Amino acid sequence: MNEISEKYLNKERSVTSKNKVSILCKVCGIEFFTFPCRKHQIKFCSKKCREQKIKINCNYCNINFFVGRNRKNTAKYCSIKCRQKSMARIMSGEYNPRWKGKDILIICKNCGNEFASMEFSNIERKKYCSRKCQINSLHKKGQIASNWKGGKPNCIDCGKLVSNYGVKRCKNCSDKYYKINNSSNKFLKKRLKRSQKYKKWRKIVYNRDYWTCQMPNCGYKGKNIEAHHIKRVADLIEKNPKLIYEVSNGITLCKKCHGKIYNKEKHFEQLFKKIISEKL
Repeated sequence: MNEISEKYLNKERSVTSKNKVSILCKVCGIEFFTFPCRKHQIKFCSKKCREQKIKINCNYCNINFFVGRNRKNTAKYCSIKCRQKSMARIMSGEYNPRWKGKDILIICKNCGNEFASMEFSNIERKKYCSRKCQINSLHKKGQIASNWKGGKPNCIDCGKLVSNYGVKRCKNCSDKYYKINNSSNKFLKKRLKRSQKYKKWRKIVYNRDYWTCQMPNCGYKGKNIEAHHIKRVADLIEKNPKLIYEVSNGITLCKKCHGKIYNKEKHFEQLFKKIISEKL
């Protein structure tokens, strides 16, 4: 029985070896047999040869490390730290795809130290190296302040200091200047309307006319009411300035009627005088 069984097994081996294909193992170099359909898939004769690791040198720290055969062409670094450091070295500066320009040195206006800023940023706005310097500079006053521009200007005529920054002359010199120039009545009108005498005169006119528009066929009563001078203020400033604050020279009108009379005041002087003479 033993002879028969050995002959039978040798026949089967010869049949199977004829159908299979021989391949050389890439690790140990031993020949082994596989089916033709698996010819391009199998490369190793056993599990040991397949799991055997390869020694590779790290590109950053030059230390040897072991890697599987499937990572032979891809593995370059022994750890994640070495990969990050090497990428920082390679991708720094102009070689980085996110490069936006060199750093520019700027002097802080508070402490005087230099600090860097990018070219693409708004350099004109950057004046301070930190938030603390910005806050400290805002608390400073006078010539020590970073936004100092020379202080208040001097008067053009007399040379005295002016109260406001946007004014060229003091009050005394401005009054003299506008008296000489007749075209500057608008400035004096604004000053008259801000005075207390004008406010008192306006209240008396409103109370006399019961807060109603005195234009015929109007009779409006409400908030949109204004006090009108029968004789123009521009004519009275030089000739007779006392008539500006007389109650007989004032009348109440609504905003619509007051706008219609603009540049036509002389045509309505007689009409308004008749209306006021009837009340007095």
